[in-house]
Amino acid sequence: MRLSKLNPLLAEIESILQYERTLLLSGELHKLDDLREKKQIGFERLANLRNTSAIEIESLKKLAERNHELFAAALAGLKDAQRRVLEIKASQNGFATYDKSGSKALMQTGNPLSQTHKI
Repeated sequence: MRLSKLNPLLAEIESILQYERTLLLSGELHKLDDLREKKQIGFERLANLRNTSAIEIESLKKLAERNHELFAAALAGLKDAQRRVLEIKASQNGFATYDKSGSKALMQTGNPLSQTHKI
């Protein structure tokens, strides 16, 4: 719902939430911190607004909930990327495997003449 015709403050908050969505979808997460203060101030002003209808508040709530889901997805993606980077770093030191006798061994990587060491 376009709130700009109803109340300038609601329109401002709606605009902030729309921009936040754009940043989340485009992966420009580094710009979100700049937006945080504007969003906080807008919601504080909204809390003091007396003539706001439930429909107007519900519209903003839906936008905020949608963005919350995008935040959660972005955070999950960042955690997955961090986990993968750690896996890659760990594999640079070697990996565990089994030798022909079935014993667990550590295969050194990074050197074409790697040696297998029993664990």
